[in-house]
Amino acid sequence: MARLTRAHRLAQNAAVAEALPGINRLWPLLDRDEQLWLSGALELIQQGRERSSHMAVSYLRAFADLHGVDVPVEALGSSPADAAMIIVSLRATGPAWRAKMARNHAFEYADQAARRKVLGSAMRHMLDGGRQTLLSAVDGRDDLGWRRVGSPGACDYCRDYLTGDVIHGEAGRGYDFPVHDNCSCTVEPVFMGP
Repeated sequence: MARLTRAHRLAQNAAVAEALPGINRLWPLLDRDEQLWLSGALELIQQGRERSSHMAVSYLRAFADLHGVDVPVEALGSSPADAAMIIVSLRATGPAWRAKMARNHAFEYADQAARRKVLGSAMRHMLDGGRQTLLSAVDGRDDLGWRRVGSPGACDYCRDYLTGDVIHGEAGRGYDFPVHDNCSCTVEPVFMGP
């Protein structure tokens, strides 16, 4: 099981790594046309989010086959991204962060810092597609639970949530899965059957 989850987490990260250069290439548009930059970045993030969700469905199929569990994966898919929330995030990590940093640093430094923050935010939003797909698959089920799985180099924030505890049944309904920009934590389903 751990091997399957590790492979899924690494595949998710690789997919995001393939998508981020596209968002990075859009960065110069910010100074010419912020709306064009926002719409281009939003489109790429939504595509990445959808890809993450499809990968999560494949992972869940493999999990279900491994355990002989009936998980109706056909009904699963990425929950619609909140475009307004993504745009707020892009503005906060992009132009707003750059302006704040430029007050105390050279513009070039502020520009690069904001670019990195935007990429971290994009990563979070893309990976949320897969995380939310997996959480919705196990939500409220007594025979399936989930646990948080992080990378070996998880940050202090994430390590606080890497307890190994399994969340399931009614306790898991609507349970929060806190993440941050640049977070590569994922959801591992856990079979709770006999």
